Amino acid sequence: MLPVEPFIVAWNNSTIDPSVAPPGSALMKLVVLGVPYDIAGDAAGRITGRGWDDVREDYADRIVDLVDEKYLPGLKARILQRTVFSPVDQERQLSSAVRGTISHGAMLPYQMGAMRPTAALSGYRTSIPNVYLCDSGTHPGPGVSMGSGRNAFTVIAHDLGLAAP
Repeated sequence: MLPVEPFIVAWNNSTIDPSVAPPGSALMKLVVLGVPYDIAGDAAGRITGRGWDDVREDYADRIVDLVDEKYLPGLKARILQRTVFSPVDQERQLSSAVRGTISHGAMLPYQMGAMRPTAALSGYRTSIPNVYLCDSGTHPGPGVSMGSGRNAFTVIAHDLGLAAP
């Protein structure tokens, strides 16, 4: 079911890089977590479609209304343009986003820690010389820890005979 009030993460990319938005404007992302890939219905009973291509804009309207009402009053009136990506769109654009996941792999015991993304690839090295993995699909997984980048850097530095700080 499409949640009435899903978990929403807000990112304001223009805070870090002002060049992504015109002066006086902002580029904001509302990332909605925990929505189904396959839609069985709408918990609010308002959206009747069962495919993301049919419900994407209506569900985005609900999210914007929710954020406007509860967290950022006036947001809706200030939106100049929006782009909506559903879990299906994520998968279409990025092959590692299977079933729309932003974590690039399962967040299950068999793909965590030393097993992420798989046991054979868990050390950031691939079978191709000088090709390494570093993203949400590697340990420690998605989030803002930057841990996978640091870990991959350490492996690459070691392979190059450099000292890693």
